[in-house]
Amino acid sequence: MDLDLIQQLVQQRGYRLTAHASIEATKDGISPADIRYVIFHGKIIEEYPEREYSDLETCLIYGVLPDKIPLHVVIDVVHQEAVVVVTAYIPDRDKWLASQARRHKRGKKK
Repeated sequence: MDLDLIQQLVQQRGYRLTAHASIEATKDGISPADIRYVIFHGKIIEEYPEREYSDLETCLIYGVLPDKIPLHVVIDVVHQEAVVVVTAYIPDRDKWLASQARRHKRGKKK
């Protein structure tokens, strides 16, 4: 998956938040500006090939906000034309090592 493409799409067209993403972000005090910041300053740490069907690609972007809070943003890129934020959350230290590596491997690492 190409982070440059994701950033270009967000720059040109913005992104859409799913209802789930909105709920989870609100629970963790994450703003739309925080999500955008991670998209532009983070890195892809996992890709989810099992979710790929049709022209949908999914990945997990990790970034650290200016106030040093780690943030995960899961996005779908639809037909290489639109970005949908599936969820955004502050990673649980019990599940993640240094917020970047999953303690129990799930997705394909980038």
